[in-house]
Amino acid sequence: KDNTHGIDCFVLCYEYVKGKNLAEYIKDNKNEISIAFVLDFLKSILALLHEMKGRGIKHEDMHSRNILVEPPNEFQIKPETTFRVTDFGAWTTSGDFWIIDDYEQLAITLKELLECIDYSSDGITSWDKFVFNFLDTQFGRYLIEHDPTRDPLARQPKILHEKIDNLDKEFRRLEADTLTV
Repeated sequence: KDNTHGIDCFVLCYEYVKGKNLAEYIKDNKNEISIAFVLDFLKSILALLHEMKGRGIKHEDMHSRNILVEPPNEFQIKPETTFRVTDFGAWTTSGDFWIIDDYEQLAITLKELLECIDYSSDGITSWDKFVFNFLDTQFGRYLIEHDPTRDPLARQPKILHEKIDNLDKEFRRLEADTLTV
């Protein structure tokens, strides 16, 4: 705010992202959303939530329209989709003081992504089904629970990220248990 010059505004500067917001991406690419895509998305957002927790900040408007999807480009050695969160702090200037909980909004976005996956498809593997079931029945609970005394994984982005990283070990363990029975 500069009263001398009659300026009362704010400016947000962002790096240009060649892509779409996640809501548009889901609409346009519903059939291409895979378990791998969902896991990459969750790891990216959980890493961000971990940093935000460490810095003592919240986004408070982290819905699928404020998450940008930058698809891999042809020059990447290991092509990967990049997710970027936008509009940090913009809700306070909009006059709309509807605060959206970051973790609850992530649970909603996860649900939107899982709805794109055809669980009965011939192309879905036992690994995909295992991860889908975990994300659908257990993981969301960690996001919506507010009380870490009721669930020690609640709102613990670093631990949740590690849990996702260890899904392959859990899957192999369950597969081995099934084979020995």
